[in-house]
Amino acid sequence: MSKAAWLEASLRVFAEATDLRMRHRVLLDLPTSCVAYPLYLHELLQSTLASARIHPDPHIRRWATAADHKGV
Repeated sequence: MSKAAWLEASLRVFAEATDLRMRHRVLLDLPTSCVAYPLYLHELLQSTLASARIHPDPHIRRWATAADHKGV
């Protein structure tokens, strides 16, 4: 599996997962820098970030804050 395919699959798993532990696990390996994602994934990344920013879990919100801080 290519890195881009892995990133896309991870973003989709985060978006679709209802299990909080699964979402945490996915975020542990996702980069917080926009440049780490191919251009074709930026829309999916932005959607993931929007969801993470308003998530009730503080760990998930911190991930979004880290991504925002690095200029995403």
